[in-house]
Amino acid sequence: ALLHQPVKVRYRVLYTKLGVERMMGHLDMIRSIPRIFRRAGISVNYSQGFHPKPLFSFGPALSLGAAALLEPLEVVLGAEIPEEELLRRLNDATTVGFAFVSARRICDDEPRLHKITTTADYVVALEGLELPPGLCDVGGLDARCAEIVDAATLPFVRQTRKGEKSMDLAAAIVELHPTRVEDPRLPFEGLALAMRLRVDLGWMARPTEIVATVLGRDSAVDVLQARLGIWGDKDGQRTDLVTGQAIAPPMQEFGVGPEALAVS
Repeated sequence: ALLHQPVKVRYRVLYTKLGVERMMGHLDMIRSIPRIFRRAGISVNYSQGFHPKPLFSFGPALSLGAAALLEPLEVVLGAEIPEEELLRRLNDATTVGFAFVSARRICDDEPRLHKITTTADYVVALEGLELPPGLCDVGGLDARCAEIVDAATLPFVRQTRKGEKSMDLAAAIVELHPTRVEDPRLPFEGLALAMRLRVDLGWMARPTEIVATVLGRDSAVDVLQARLGIWGDKDGQRTDLVTGQAIAPPMQEFGVGPEALAVS
């Protein structure tokens, strides 16, 4: 007789991580979200072997304390559920700070999440930082960001527990400009840097390292930050990881593009 093969239905979901939940570390988060699925009564498939784990895949880890507006995950369920019902059940069972905003069933032949994520958008607070001469106004910051984006190389040394790690931040920067944040969902407001960074290099530049480079410092700056979204790429256009549709113009839907600047 043929062995019973469990039903495996892939879904890709976007969710927020805001409020108190932004203080939850990545490892705690990947344990917390499966509990939300269990409370919602949604059957998640498990891996095989001696230590089976729920079949989730998450986007790149966030820094502790960073807010997030559109974080992706993939999950393998034991039964098909209409996308609207999946979102409703998750949001009925979720905790404050996590909200599930979109979902789509993924075909078996579609590439995995980690194979299609290419860039991420961030905003990093500048309010309260001591800015060097020439960078205290929007014009100076804008010129400095343009200089950074045009640089052929941007050597940076990251201090880790295992020692120093050298990297070239120029490879990671796609877009960089000053902006003004006025989004009540985020943990800060006012003058900030908005940036789009590549996440498909095999290593990730940290937004705080980009800020340090802009300010001429040699170590990462401890500042509030938020990740606005993680994106795919199709024919050179940024795409939504759930719908696969192109999104343009860049960063404007969050009110943090260059046009959001309040220049006095």
